[in-house]
Amino acid sequence: MHFEPTNRHILVKPLKQKESEADSLIMLPQDYKKPESPYQQCEVLNIAGDSKFISSLKKGDIILIEQRMLQKIEFGAKEIYLILENYVLGRIKHET
Repeated sequence: MHFEPTNRHILVKPLKQKESEADSLIMLPQDYKKPESPYQQCEVLNIAGDSKFISSLKKGDIILIEQRMLQKIEFGAKEIYLILENYVLGRIKHET
């Protein structure tokens, strides 16, 4: 199945957040959980033709978004993730 986003949406794939397991000198309760970041890195899969990012983003780029603005859509066994272009905070460039 191929999904084509419209109405200024960007089809993305959320990337897993790396958790550090560094030893701490501070004793924490057994059930302590580190607070989750409100931000999410996503890989761009497709961009709506009417998006202002159509010329600056491309498939495979990594963007930073607000996690709460990510729309998860389920139909059948398939899940897709969309973000409205207004909620893209920036593109992540890796130095080589």
